[in-house]
Amino acid sequence: MGSAESEAWAAAWEQLYRRLEQPLFNLAYRYTWNRHEAEDVVHDAFLRVWDRRDAVRLESLDRYVWVATLNAARQRRRWRRFKVFLQIEAETQETALIETQRPDGVLDAAQERAHLARAIDALPEKLRTALLLAEFSLLSYEAAAKLLGIPPGTFASRRNSALKRLREVLNHGTAREP
Repeated sequence: MGSAESEAWAAAWEQLYRRLEQPLFNLAYRYTWNRHEAEDVVHDAFLRVWDRRDAVRLESLDRYVWVATLNAARQRRRWRRFKVFLQIEAETQETALIETQRPDGVLDAAQERAHLARAIDALPEKLRTALLLAEFSLLSYEAAAKLLGIPPGTFASRRNSALKRLREVLNHGTAREP
């Protein structure tokens, strides 16, 4: 990118930020329902756009920042939902620390962690892969689906099926056959 082109891009990016920061914040807030997270989402989206300035054309800048914001907001939302799920693990660890005086309490906590690990391991490969990519890869559903060579809807369905099965196992103690 030449000097003049770089200056034009920087000016367009700054103008875009001034014009879209508030509308993008409003969108991100509706995903996160948290002011600080929404601000982080918008700033992350603008930083992604800036980091990819060599690959983004000025005429597609608006669309790119909207998509980046949507993806960042969705990722935050998915991560928050999964953190609630993972809270079971944290509560189990906390219980183990509290109950260190009771050997049976430590044993129960270890058994719960092992139960969760077995439940994840028992998922069919397609479901386990979708769940782990969705929650830990920082990829959008579209990017993860493309990586697996499947439609985004199929990817989302697999992730949701995986979570449903895990909830069944953790709530009822038994897994369905795949």
